[in-house]
Amino acid sequence: MRSESRRDDKEGDVVFATPDIALAGAFLTGFSDSWANLGKINGIPYFIIGDKEKFLENDKGGAVYKLDSDYFDFDPEKGMGEDEWISRSNIKPIEKIEVDSSLDFMINQGLQIYFFEKDKFEEFKEILKTGDTEKMIEILKNKTSENQKIGKNIKSFE
Repeated sequence: MRSESRRDDKEGDVVFATPDIALAGAFLTGFSDSWANLGKINGIPYFIIGDKEKFLENDKGGAVYKLDSDYFDFDPEKGMGEDEWISRSNIKPIEKIEVDSSLDFMINQGLQIYFFEKDKFEEFKEILKTGDTEKMIEILKNKTSENQKIGKNIKSFE
């Protein structure tokens, strides 16, 4: 565990995990909220990237680790709720999945990937703050995902 694994000081250092392998792929890029947004709408995972250049610079692949869920818990009021698990223990991986491209991995796992222009990304972040799911769905339905562009693992927001 390292100090950069903190979402708040009261919680301390933790190991993060997610039960959704599609979401896990996004963390290969080391993204920050300043240029990307990861979430789920109606159970469909999405990753909106507001800085394509930065994303492509960071898409160097890596490894996704499967961990024993018995050591994890989640706080429904923090982060992504039931999709963002934490553990205060050092965890030994059960399996290591080598990844050449986080973009390919995420699409293969069914994460809906969207590249937004920076101004549109900032607009989306403002809507996200309001929690207006209907408006978010409307925006995503009118945008072509990378999944749609290659015809792979397409999920539509209803």
